[in-house]
Amino acid sequence: MPVFASLRSSLLLVAVLASPVSAQDPVAPSLPSDPAQATVSTADVGLFWRAWDAWVADGQRPERLAPILQAEYLDKGSAGVRDFTPDRIISADALATRILEDRAYYERVRPITERIASRLPDLQGVYRAFEQRYPDAVFPTLYVVIGRRNSGGMSSPRALILGAEMFAGQGARLDEEDVLPMVAHELVHFQQRTSAERGGGLLGASLREGGADFIAEQIAGRHINTRVKGYGDSHEHDLWPRFLADLSRPDGHRPWLYNGRDPNRVGLPDLGYYMGYKIAQAYFQRAADRDAAFATLVRMEDPSAILRDSRYGERFGATTPAPSPEP
Repeated sequence: MPVFASLRSSLLLVAVLASPVSAQDPVAPSLPSDPAQATVSTADVGLFWRAWDAWVADGQRPERLAPILQAEYLDKGSAGVRDFTPDRIISADALATRILEDRAYYERVRPITERIASRLPDLQGVYRAFEQRYPDAVFPTLYVVIGRRNSGGMSSPRALILGAEMFAGQGARLDEEDVLPMVAHELVHFQQRTSAERGGGLLGASLREGGADFIAEQIAGRHINTRVKGYGDSHEHDLWPRFLADLSRPDGHRPWLYNGRDPNRVGLPDLGYYMGYKIAQAYFQRAADRDAAFATLVRMEDPSAILRDSRYGERFGATTPAPSPEP
């Protein structure tokens, strides 16, 4: 039973997630090692809906929405809102345009976002559960905000930020039950000791993402990319040789990752997450010391060694050659 199962009440790749920020990055700020000292804030959700209600009370004039969002949400918002703005919210005008285009969607997700905001103990519970399994963890501030319907979450050097409006189920890439696994997934990225910049390439990227999914499943009981599991499991024998062949290609990640609109992708979008998950799972299942294996998968210092020691390729009747270590 996952550690978090006793802490929760009930309970994608999302291609728009930011590149993971490692806690080991020299530019990252000092983060607490005690989850009780980490800030978990859902206040921005209430702030957004108060701005919405102020606009409705003001007459719901389209030209008034952006000024009200600026004054009542963006200007008063947390550091999480400020970090979410440059590449996602963009501006009050951009957010207002999106809301006016998708007003029915925002109205539908309001109670979902408010339920998410009310789950502060569950969100904090993910941090506690992670610390139980990985005592060397560090814990960034977690903010839950409302965005422009283009990002379920991101990492900044100081925080994890969730876009609550994305966890809407119908009409969205994420379900409400994905919130806690998303927190766990992004929390893993803060512990990883490789990054997209230092360990680029298909293997490193797939194991960073798929490994984070595997660890999230251990912590929260599921991960955020279950929708590709059926396809992956039924095509696994065909996927492996294609994945292996692409490991040595400079642009080998393109058929596998961040490719929702790429007609040349392999199968469903972002199957690199699935392949990374399967390699991490195989590595963990073979390990004599599961605690040490868990820590190795969290740190993700040497993706090539994890692939080699997983012996994942042997299930397809071949050895698993390890590619050269990534830069």
